[in-house]
Amino acid sequence: MAKQLLFLVRHGQTELNAQDKMQGWIDSPLTADGLRSARQLSHMLRKVDFVSAYTSDLERQQVTCRLILDKHPDTPMHVTTGLREMYFGALEGESARRIFIEVVRRYGLKTARRMYQGEGDVVALTNSFAALDDTDQAEDYQALQQRMQQTMRRISDENGDGNILIVSSGLALSNYLYGLDHSAIDGHLLDNTSVSLVSVEDGRTSVEAVNLTSARDLNKFLKETEQITD
Repeated sequence: MAKQLLFLVRHGQTELNAQDKMQGWIDSPLTADGLRSARQLSHMLRKVDFVSAYTSDLERQQVTCRLILDKHPDTPMHVTTGLREMYFGALEGESARRIFIEVVRRYGLKTARRMYQGEGDVVALTNSFAALDDTDQAEDYQALQQRMQQTMRRISDENGDGNILIVSSGLALSNYLYGLDHSAIDGHLLDNTSVSLVSVEDGRTSVEAVNLTSARDLNKFLKETEQITD
């Protein structure tokens, strides 16, 4: 069986991120900070050998992935729609503040604060977005979890041993990690250009690290797992 390490990366900050708007399947360019942090991550991962890289057809994910691969010119990049962010339906492009107010109205302030301030259940947060979509098009937790699991299994099956770079989005990756290990995500979604690590070996999938953002923490993990030697 293949022994793989999946490097799960959230894309760099976008203009809609900076405006605190629901991004989903719509897109916007990376900000200057987003471009800078993606380049910094490329430098942090420069000594890691990747057998392949995957991203979606969304611009923010592809630009982030290409910037990281600047240090890995021989690594092939594959595009799959399965790595898109959660689809928010009619909430696409809406102000996150307005959505929070609607969540408060429906579920109460105490519950809403738990969802948004890192103490809540990622399932409840995801499903609250789906429940607010009057068109019933938005993905709920089950639909998003199924899509991400199927995509990750296909990526794993397409590769043998080695490290695989996977660039996606905050809620999609948070849901996937939560599905593997409920304790991995405590309600705080992944930061832009953060790295989370998942190992796949002998049919077993394990969360090894979540939301690494500093060079120190990432280097510590890479040295401990012998991905780099110095």
